[in-house]
Amino acid sequence: MRISPERFLLPLFVSFTLSTAGVAILYYLNKKIEDEKRKNKGKYCRTISLPKEHIPIVIGRGGTTLTNIQTSTHTVIEFAPAEVSSSHQDCIIKGKKEDVDLAEEKIHSIIKSKPKIESHHEIVPYSTVTLLEERNGQLLHAIQTETNVKIIIEKIPTTSTSCQWRLTIKGTSEQISNAILTIETEKELLNRQNEDIIANISGSITNISSSISNTNSPTSLSSRNTSGIFDDFCALDLNLTQIFFGGIKNPSQFYVQMLSRTNNDFKNLTEEMDQYYKNEKNRDSHKIDKLEVGKMVVCKVSGYWMRAEVIKDHPSYAELFYIDFGFDSRIDKKDIYELRTDFLSLQKQAIECCLDGIKPW
Repeated sequence: MRISPERFLLPLFVSFTLSTAGVAILYYLNKKIEDEKRKNKGKYCRTISLPKEHIPIVIGRGGTTLTNIQTSTHTVIEFAPAEVSSSHQDCIIKGKKEDVDLAEEKIHSIIKSKPKIESHHEIVPYSTVTLLEERNGQLLHAIQTETNVKIIIEKIPTTSTSCQWRLTIKGTSEQISNAILTIETEKELLNRQNEDIIANISGSITNISSSISNTNSPTSLSSRNTSGIFDDFCALDLNLTQIFFGGIKNPSQFYVQMLSRTNNDFKNLTEEMDQYYKNEKNRDSHKIDKLEVGKMVVCKVSGYWMRAEVIKDHPSYAELFYIDFGFDSRIDKKDIYELRTDFLSLQKQAIECCLDGIKPW
């Protein structure tokens, strides 16, 4: 049987082609493996266990500390997923052995160089809470910024109707001490201010009420520190604030002033009005030719210059309502002067109130 050359050469050619391709593929794969071995030659992996509270220190703000360690040591650093039940987390360092050693050394050095962060817990009265949180937490933010601490205020529910407040301060031991000292200093300052305010306004109310015959006498106030009594009431689960009473007509109409740092503004206003109106030339420039109901005026009662509103006009006298105390009285027209416009910048201090559901016998 005669074999055609074409039938013999074609399979041979195909076989040769496949063999060549196979050799090429094997060569390529082998080269890739060798390149990978050369690439990974000297690579090393180490796992160290770190306390969870140290992880943020190693990472740094925005990851800057971790990036600096990796860049300076030519390593790759990763963190294994944290286990909830464990207080530690694995840190995996990859690179040449000497680089891994250097990276681990840097990590431990950074941890040791950072001061230990502590937490201080304290049960505080409600007056401390209001001190820190008043004016949208202005004092709270200032203390945190100045002392580099974090302050957390938590309301602790209890089984009774009362509640407590827990103050947590986080930072170094020195930072916490500075924050506590600042808070105590602010509390002492506020107590002294409250005592001065109560004594000053209580005295003025007493003097006014003694010279006004057609009004009820206000509840007497003591200049003693009332913060202890206030804290007892604030043990209840209520939002409370300190006040003192001004004019009291009946349970459905009485006036109070809120006791806060804004009372210092009122005290300054009173002193400024006294300095201005004791000058005869200034008084002459503010004489009133004709009174109108609703007009804001000023007059002197028992040595105090008081802002007032005209509520009734009579031939020789006018009935005035003292907008900062809640009293009204009759004053001779010659003793009433126009109120300088800028003395109206501070809002009236007397707040009209009533007791809901309270009826006389």
